[in-house]
Amino acid sequence: MTTKLEIINNALNCLGEPPIDSLETQNAGLQGIIQAYDMLLDNALCNRPWAFALKTAELTPDPAVPSPLPYYEYSYHTPADMLWAYMTYPLSTTYIIQGKHIFSNQSTPWKLVYIWAVSEDYFPKYFSLYLSYRLAANNALMLTEDPNKVQIWEQAAKEQLAKARYLDDAQQPSRIIQSNPLWETHHYAAF
Repeated sequence: MTTKLEIINNALNCLGEPPIDSLETQNAGLQGIIQAYDMLLDNALCNRPWAFALKTAELTPDPAVPSPLPYYEYSYHTPADMLWAYMTYPLSTTYIIQGKHIFSNQSTPWKLVYIWAVSEDYFPKYFSLYLSYRLAANNALMLTEDPNKVQIWEQAAKEQLAKARYLDDAQQPSRIIQSNPLWETHHYAAF
């Protein structure tokens, strides 16, 4: 089980800095890396549809909030823990997200697959390592004043992201190929 403190300490270790005992510190440089963590975390989670960060919710219409757009009939609340909408079921649904609401013409049942604000407890090692390297790269200049360390950890983060994507994809089944009548008519009608 990984914690926020362990990820930050790993980033500090990468930069040759001593670890911290607590997330409560008076050191301005360390406060900067702790604050940067939350922004980097949300960005890293929304980087792609990570298998460990996908969640599904069945949405119910909210008639109390009318659609501000005339071409959408239904209004839904986004899940409270949603960072990024990934896909919906049924797949052909068109929708728009504005603030905490989703507007669509899809009636119930309607499911939303989304990236949620995952706790560090759910992070696989490959993601924790990527986040540590990314954090080290973003804070290397501030903590070490060495531009070479920025380049070193940028490259390490890039390589770890590629590994993490591969490992994450290996854990997900391939998507089912679905019928697409427009594609079939266009490409196979001549045969």
